[in-house]
Amino acid sequence: RERRAIATPTLVDLGCGTGANLPMLREAVGKWGHVFGFDFSDLALQFARKQPEIQGDPNLALAQADALRLPIRDGVADFVTMLDVLEHLS
Repeated sequence: RERRAIATPTLVDLGCGTGANLPMLREAVGKWGHVFGFDFSDLALQFARKQPEIQGDPNLALAQADALRLPIRDGVADFVTMLDVLEHLS
């Protein structure tokens, strides 16, 4: 099966927390890719928004959301990362 690069990949980081992985994920999707970070904790997102690598990046968006009810349509994301999340779901 042939692999093809995605010109404008969209990555969702579910449970992004304070955004520790967001700069790396943003780099992974390239100049034209998009990263959406979702977390249940508004406090964690406040810390994430203060990261210099995150501020002012038009292709990186953060939002508070429940992991079981994300505010995006099905099929939007090409990739999803979810680190240290499952143990917090009930």
